[in-house]
Amino acid sequence: MACVNHADRDSTARCMTCGAELCDECRTEVDGKNYCAKDAPPPAVPPPPAPAAPPPSPMAAPAAGGDDVSQEQPVMAALAYIHVALVGIIIAVVILCTDMKKSRYMRFHAFHSLFLLLAVVVVSIGLGIVTGIVGAIPVIGFLAAIFGIILSMLWPLGILILEIVLAVKAYNRQELELPVITKMARDQADKMRV
Repeated sequence: MACVNHADRDSTARCMTCGAELCDECRTEVDGKNYCAKDAPPPAVPPPPAPAAPPPSPMAAPAAGGDDVSQEQPVMAALAYIHVALVGIIIAVVILCTDMKKSRYMRFHAFHSLFLLLAVVVVSIGLGIVTGIVGAIPVIGFLAAIFGIILSMLWPLGILILEIVLAVKAYNRQELELPVITKMARDQADKMRV
């Protein structure tokens, strides 16, 4: 049989729809079946790609250490750093005495907060002693007193800024590396397995 479109060519296939004889040039193969040009189904369109998954919420991300963190835990971890009116101490103790201590993230920030407060108290007492001793020396004492007054205004402001930065980092499930204190907090959080 000859091709329906080319009389000088032999037919190599038959259209599945109309039965027309087709040569290799005229046939269109779709899903293993032959069709003529007018009956060929449109090529299969691949399905559109699946929409990209939305980025994970920061509230759903696991904290350092791999444990899951509930939505209220970042708030509690952040509040542990606010040492105004002993709020931070109370929050840190609550964290370490309740089920929140099961989370390494919560244990770390509770210990980090307490060790920071301890360091601030020790350094404050040390600065007070040094300022008092140097202030008793004639002539130098006047300069030490001025230095002590300036330091007594800047020291609490610096600590407040540091506590705010640490609270924001804790809320965002991050850690701020403080010399000695961070390592002590990590070690203590890891030792206190629940």
